[in-house]
Amino acid sequence: MGLFLLISFLSTLGVALLVASIFSYSLELPSFINKVRAIIEKVVIGKDFLADMTNENKKEVLSNIIKPNQKQLDSYSNIESYYNYFIHDIMSVAEKNVRSNYRIFINVYEDKRKKRIYSDGVYSYRLFPSENGYNPIILGFVIADKDSKIKSIIINSPDGKTKDVNIDELVPKEENGITEYEVDIQEFGNGHGHLDIELRMIEYGHDHWLNVNFKALQPTDGFQLNVYCHNKVRIQESIVFEASDIFNSVISEDRRELNVSCYQWVNEGTGLSCIVSKKQ
Repeated sequence: MGLFLLISFLSTLGVALLVASIFSYSLELPSFINKVRAIIEKVVIGKDFLADMTNENKKEVLSNIIKPNQKQLDSYSNIESYYNYFIHDIMSVAEKNVRSNYRIFINVYEDKRKKRIYSDGVYSYRLFPSENGYNPIILGFVIADKDSKIKSIIINSPDGKTKDVNIDELVPKEENGITEYEVDIQEFGNGHGHLDIELRMIEYGHDHWLNVNFKALQPTDGFQLNVYCHNKVRIQESIVFEASDIFNSVISEDRRELNVSCYQWVNEGTGLSCIVSKKQ
């Protein structure tokens, strides 16, 4: 019995020594060392492990990294909720559609019959889906304004297909003083990495003046606006709100034309307002 146990022990010891020898030998191989180095760089330096985390876990990691110091907490104990608000905003980007190459061309005229100023605008941009696909296009006017209208909505897919939305089939929804129209593009955009959108809208002002507005409702990469006034209409004033330092705004000497450009990302809430009116 004792002899059998000794033989078994020596057999096990032999296997262990063999494995240890192979592993020790592997440690000295450059390929093995490089493999371990690559794994460490991927995890520690590249932080690729973050890509496999759920959004909730990523929020937790960001909360641990981006947090107020003790001095800030002593000044205002609830400041941490302000940090968390921006973390939530950052993490929600994946749920939003984003757009690029946003171009707006607006011609402004005087409607002598109605004695009102109006704009005829073409809005075009490339739309990219969120992780949930494409959100509906939403357009709206003030309920009291019965003259403003949508002229056309054209959607183009990368494979050359075009959807010309039937405006007469849109169902208006009135809420908070606004008449809204919603266009579902999810089915048309399914499987496509982007869609090219072109909208044409007629908007009337108040008697002799009109307020031309743009406000980013989606994250937008690059933006250009051209407003040109016809007849006796002239540009009176323009103002950019939020991130005005990234916009380049130029009004022509005769005040007929306004050009605004931005070649950076524009966040929601950023925009501009331009007042045009009939020259007295």
